[in-house]
Amino acid sequence: MPYCITFLIAFCFCNPVKAQNRKPTYNPPPIALRKLNEGQLKADFGTLEHALVETYGGIYRLSDSIHVQKRFDKYRRQLAIINDQADFISLLTTLIASFREGHMKVEYDDETNNLLKTSKLFPFTIMVENEKLRVLYNETAEDQSITPGMEILSINGHQSGSLIKAMIPHISADGYGYSHRNKRLADNFSQNLWLYFGQQDRFNIKAKNSTGKVIITNVVGVTDAHRQINRLSIVNLQVRKGVTQFEGRGPNVSLSFTNEGKTANLRIQGFKGKEFENELDSVFRIVDQKNTKTLILDLRSNGGGEDVYGAALVSHLTSAPFRYFRKIQMRTIKPSFGGWSHDLLNILDTGTVTDPVDRHLLTGAIKAGINIQQPSSINFKGKLFVLTDGYTFSTAADAAAVIRQITTAIFIGEETGGGAEGNTSGIFLQAKLPNSGLKVIIPSLCYWNAVTVRKKNRGVLPDHPLINSVTDILESNDRQWKYAAALALESD
Repeated sequence: MPYCITFLIAFCFCNPVKAQNRKPTYNPPPIALRKLNEGQLKADFGTLEHALVETYGGIYRLSDSIHVQKRFDKYRRQLAIINDQADFISLLTTLIASFREGHMKVEYDDETNNLLKTSKLFPFTIMVENEKLRVLYNETAEDQSITPGMEILSINGHQSGSLIKAMIPHISADGYGYSHRNKRLADNFSQNLWLYFGQQDRFNIKAKNSTGKVIITNVVGVTDAHRQINRLSIVNLQVRKGVTQFEGRGPNVSLSFTNEGKTANLRIQGFKGKEFENELDSVFRIVDQKNTKTLILDLRSNGGGEDVYGAALVSHLTSAPFRYFRKIQMRTIKPSFGGWSHDLLNILDTGTVTDPVDRHLLTGAIKAGINIQQPSSINFKGKLFVLTDGYTFSTAADAAAVIRQITTAIFIGEETGGGAEGNTSGIFLQAKLPNSGLKVIIPSLCYWNAVTVRKKNRGVLPDHPLINSVTDILESNDRQWKYAAALALESD
C-alpha cells in the first residue's frame, strides 16, 4: 500500500425589491474535475484508513474501535456512488470531520486548488450568527445592492439555513461545540459552496436589510486575485474600519490600562516567539508594580502555539503548584511507513514509556507540561476576567481550561474553539493519497488537560455568553470587552 508521508509541523418575504442590475440566471459549462474509478478510490481510502489507525493519536478519543471501524465501513460503501473529485473530497472531509478534531484536515490536490483559485466564487465574505448568514464584506466588482450587515436569505435557490446544515458536517473542529465550526464555515464558505453545490459563477441572491426590506439580485462571482481588491470598495469602508479596530495592530503580547489605571488589559494574540516568556514576565511585573487589582485577559482569535507557553501564562495567575497536562499519548512512535527523522525517532524512543491502554505515553523529559508546574514569582492575585471566542484554539484553549480549573476567573464571550479536555496535535504527518492527489494532515499527540469539565467534549464554556455581531463590527463596538470592563468596574 503506497504512502507519501512527510513530517510538518437565507425566504418567504413580501414585496421584494429587485436590484436594477439583475441579470438572467446563467448556468456555466461544467468544470472538468478529475475522475477516479472505484478501484482507485478504494485504494486511496485504504491508504487513509491504515494511516489513521496507525498514527492518529485521538482516533479512539470519542469512540471505541468497534464504532470507528463501522464508520470506516460506512464511508467505504459510499465509494460506489462517487462521480468525481468533488464527490470524493465531500466524502473525505465528512469522514475526517466525524472524528471531531480541529487539527486534522483534508488538503486539496493541485488541480482542485488551481480551480478554486481561478474560478469565480461566491463574492461575499459572511459570518454565521444564530444560524443565519450575515454579510461581512461585499467583494463584487460593482454590485453594491447588498451591503455589510445584511442577512442573506438564499443563494441560487438554497435557503441559508439549509446551506449551513449541509456544510457543517464537512467542518473539522474539536468536540461537539459549534463556535469554532461556525467560524471555519464562514472562513471557507465560498470554497465549500463551489465544491458541494455545483461549480457556479453567477449567484441569484435574496437578502434582507435591517428594516426588513428584501433585496434580490444576480451577481457574478469573483476570483481569488480580485477578492481583496474588491474588498477596498467604498461599500466596505465602515466594516473595514471596524475590523481593523477589532483586530488591532499591536504586538503579540500587549498591555494597557483603563478605569483610571485600576484595570489591566492583557491581550495575547498567539503563544509564540522566542521572547514570549520574557514578555509575560515584563507585563506581569508592570501589573504588580502598579498594584492593579483587576485583569482582563483577552484570548480571542488566539489560535494557539507552543504548549509550554500556555503553562507559562497560567503560572502567572496562581500562587500554588498545579498540573497542566494529565497525560499525552501516541499510537506509535515508529510509523511503519517512515518519514520521521532519526533525531525525532530517538527523542520519542527515550522520552516515552509503553502503556497497555495508551500504547505510548510521553514523559516530562520531552514535554515539560506533564510535570508539576510551579507558580511564577510574579503572579496576579486580583480579580480575573477572561475573554474567549470560537477562534480561541489549541494552546489558547488548553490555557483557558486550566485557568478555569485552578482560578476563580470569570469567562465572557463564546465557547472556546478548542476542547477543554485537550486536543490532538503536536507532531503531524501528511498522508498523500496517490490516485486523487489529496492529502490528509494527521496529528499524532493526544493531549489530555488536567481538568474536570462542565460538559464533556466541549470547549471552555463562558459564564456570560456574548457574541460580537457584524453590527457590532460596523459600529466598532466591542460588546464583549465592554461587558468585561463593566464587570471589572463593579468589582473595584
